[in-house]
Amino acid sequence: AWDCGIAVVSMVLLALGKIDTPLFALAESPDQSVWTIDLATILQRFQVPDFTFFTSYIGINWQYTNDAFYNDALGDDRERVHRLFASAADAGIRVIPMALEASDLRRFLMSGQYAAIVLTDLRYLQCIACARGTGFMARRLFPLVQGWRAGHYILLTDFLPDKGQFIYRDPGSDASLCYVTERVLERARGSVGTDNDVIVVRI
Repeated sequence: AWDCGIAVVSMVLLALGKIDTPLFALAESPDQSVWTIDLATILQRFQVPDFTFFTSYIGINWQYTNDAFYNDALGDDRERVHRLFASAADAGIRVIPMALEASDLRRFLMSGQYAAIVLTDLRYLQCIACARGTGFMARRLFPLVQGWRAGHYILLTDFLPDKGQFIYRDPGSDASLCYVTERVLERARGSVGTDNDVIVVRI
C-alpha cells in the first residue's frame, strides 16, 4: 500500500542506486503504521552508510495516547516501535535525542551532500509553487477535519538563502519540486505530534 514515508525513503534509495523500483511496489512497507524509526530501519537494511535520525522523543510519546490521530495505531505499534528504538544502536542506527535546529538543517542542505526526511503536520505545510497552481497540493489527498493532525513525510533537498526557502519533494504532489518558507516549515515540523523527527542522509 502507498505510504508517504515509504515513498520518501524510496526517493532516497533510488537516488543512491540501492533500488530500481519504489519500495511500495516491492511490498517492503511494514504491516502497521509507518513511524520514523521504521524509515531509519529501512535505510539501515539497505546499507545506507551515513544517516542520522534526530528526534525530540525516543519511543512513542505517552502524551499522544488519547489523541484521535494516534489512538488506532498506538496499540498495535507500541511494542514494535519501542523495540526498534531499543535495538537501534546495536543495529548501527544513529539516533540523536534532540530537535535539529533550522540553522543546522540549512547547513546540511547547503553543503550539497545531504538531504533530509522530515515529518510534518500537513495542516501547516504549504508549498509556494503549489499555492500558485503549479502543482497538486498534497493536502487534497487527505479529507482533513479542522483540529485533526495529519503526519506527512517530505524530502528536503536544498535551501535558497536569497529567498529564505527550502526546496523539497512531496510524495503526495505531482510537482517535481516544492518550495516552502522557513517560517512555514518550522511550524509544520514543530507541530505537536511530529516529535521534530528528521533523518539527515548523505547523498
